[in-house]
Amino acid sequence: AVVSTQSTGYIQIANDAEWGPKTAELMSNLKQQVKQQSNEESSAVDNSKPPRVFLSYCWSNSQLALQAKQISWLSGDEFSDPRRIKKDIEERLGERVWLDIEQLNSIDDSGMFGQLAEAVKKSTLVVMCISKEYTNSQNCMMEANFALRSLHKPVVVVEVGSGTQEDRNAWKQSCLGMLLPKDREPVSITADAVTTLAAYEAS
Repeated sequence: AVVSTQSTGYIQIANDAEWGPKTAELMSNLKQQVKQQSNEESSAVDNSKPPRVFLSYCWSNSQLALQAKQISWLSGDEFSDPRRIKKDIEERLGERVWLDIEQLNSIDDSGMFGQLAEAVKKSTLVVMCISKEYTNSQNCMMEANFALRSLHKPVVVVEVGSGTQEDRNAWKQSCLGMLLPKDREPVSITADAVTTLAAYEAS
């Protein structure tokens, strides 16, 4: 079931059979948190408005980044790709999602970090795609700390990457793991949890 707190939303997905209903709960939770300040119900993405959802992720977990030759190796698969998750949120909820490769502007005087900070501040919700690689990235951890500790933003945590116990222990035992409640698990869309297109599309 969905467990919501003021700062964080979680859903536990134990196996592939639960993928469809649990992901439906996740989308419902996302919709409730994102739209709680608005009466909009349209499912079409309005590109004239700034994104209200900020996607925080590590490129090393994106198969699309590998295909674009933006990275040289991948931890995860096509179903655990944060950029795919971003696309699904937009298609299913009609909400624009802030994605670095689409929003960062090289001519903005505030620079990359200034733009990232402003995007997090303006967001209604942060979707945090965590993994071992995420916790090893200084930029990702900067985003996480800013969202959780400085701004106390509502966060939905999604576990991506390989899903091995070693990798899971790596992020749980990091400073990020210290910031998240110990009695709840994030949504698990790791390479070992969702392995087929049918299981993914069932959501």
